[in-house]
Amino acid sequence: MGKTAVLLLGLFTGLVSLTLQAISLGTEYWFEATVRNRSLIRDYYNETVLELHQIPVLPEKRGLFSYCGYHYEPNTSSTQVPSSSIDNFQGGFNPSDVVVKCVTYNFTQKPIRELPGVGYYRTLYYLDRSAAGLGCIMLGLQLCGVLTSWQAAWTVITVLFTDCGTMFMFGSFMGLTSLLLVLASYQYEINERPSVLPQFPEGYVLDYSWSFYLSWASLGLCIASGIMFLMVARQWHLEEVWHKKSLEEEKKRMPQQRYSRSKLIPSF
Repeated sequence: MGKTAVLLLGLFTGLVSLTLQAISLGTEYWFEATVRNRSLIRDYYNETVLELHQIPVLPEKRGLFSYCGYHYEPNTSSTQVPSSSIDNFQGGFNPSDVVVKCVTYNFTQKPIRELPGVGYYRTLYYLDRSAAGLGCIMLGLQLCGVLTSWQAAWTVITVLFTDCGTMFMFGSFMGLTSLLLVLASYQYEINERPSVLPQFPEGYVLDYSWSFYLSWASLGLCIASGIMFLMVARQWHLEEVWHKKSLEEEKKRMPQQRYSRSKLIPSF
């Protein structure tokens, strides 16, 4: 495959990687819950109301910047309940008491100390905030890499190709770290829930969703794009070195050719 084809493929994969990362960060489908036994959801909320004044929310879906959860609100008008909530709770729970609310994370406000299981929530807070921050850094590096790659393709400057590859590779490192933090946050949330909080119902399963897999696809394309730009930069550098060396050798041969020709000219 020639360097032109590699360059075009790198431009395409870099742009697709940027698009996928932007979509994954902007959506809340990193995790999505499935409810297999709806009566257990009812029991969870009934028991929690008796034990705690502040009810821990069961997430319906969750992203890096927002989440949607099942909220227990007694005597709520049924007109305020989304249709999805009514469908989810037709098996024995009064839909007028449950609403699905979507909330944006406030990373400037830590969990209060009076909250039951505050250490658990603070750990999740730091993991989620770090994952979101590193994801945004990856997106910024991808954007800079895409813009620089188009400039490099237009001007054909070797150092710009090197810069593109470096940006994409650093972005990949940030994205990988962000995804590992997301994995750690998920495992901690599911497996390290303190005893002071009610455990998740048996029929409630929180699992990865399509936004999470989009971010992994973006990471793979980002790595591929970075490697391709570094390959193009190396190939262009080798051609520049070879061309420069050829010119130097040509200059060295020029005086010798002139001297040899002068000896052939007869003198009068």
